[in-house]
Formats: sequence, structure tokens, C-alpha cells
Amino acid sequence: MITAAEVQDIVNAKNTVAVKESNDPKNQQVKSCFFKWDDPETPNAGILIQIMTNPVYDEFPQYVSMYVESKLKEGEMAMGQEKPFKFKKFNIDGIDGAYSFEQGRFYWAGDANYMFMLAFNISTLDEGDMVDAAEDIIESIHKNFKNKVQY
Repeated sequence: MITAAEVQDIVNAKNTVAVKESNDPKNQQVKSCFFKWDDPETPNAGILIQIMTNPVYDEFPQYVSMYVESKLKEGEMAMGQEKPFKFKKFNIDGIDGAYSFEQGRFYWAGDANYMFMLAFNISTLDEGDMVDAAEDIIESIHKNFKNKVQY
């Protein structure tokens, strides 16, 4: 959905970005891809992109949109945290979603059957730079995804 060269350009990685498939063979509803590079300021620098299908589409087609909405209303718990991480709304080219700078995560719906997640592990990005990079990545993903999948 996006190339390593595009990611390298978008995040201004100084070293070559490598792609590592991160699929779980036991879970066919989630496809994952990890883009990583060496960065002395960020150990294990990279981004993770996941595309998930709605696991209960026939019974609950609103699952994907409600999942994203729940991030905005309730946040996301993490181990060792007493309070959930807060998420903010974003709109990129008509695509609504939720993101948490602290978590480095962006969630959005492609439609009722597809949900996307983008996670950053880049300690040198401030919130504005992370949102800018996410905008470019999300636009590229959606352009390519729409060309490959009818939804």
C-alpha cells in the first residue's frame, strides 16, 4: 500500500528503510507490515501499518466506525497506566480517524469492512511533524488501497 522509498521520504529517514512482513499466520483478518531503519536517536525506529477486516461484519457492520469512535470517547488503556491515553480527531482528505501522539497511533476506517492502524516509533517527531507524516502516509495508503480493493 506504500513503498519503503515513500516512507523514507515522508519520515526523512537518513538510512535505508527496510520492509518486514509482520503478519500473524493465525489471524487472517489482520495484515501487518513493519517499516524499519537505523536511527541513533530512536532505537528500533519504524512504523507499523495494519489493515484489519471487520470480524463481525454480518452481525455488526458498524464495528469499525464504532471502534474508531470509541478511541475518541474512551481513549486506550495500556499496561501499567491508570488512565487511558486520550485520542484526538483527525480528518485527512475526507478520511476521519482518531490519533494519540503519546501512543504514536492513528486509527481510521476505510469503510464498514476495513480498519487501518498506523503506529510510529520515531522519538524525534513532535506532534505536528507526526500528524504531517501520517497525513502523507494515509493518503498514499488510501490511494493505493482503493485501486486494489473494491469498497
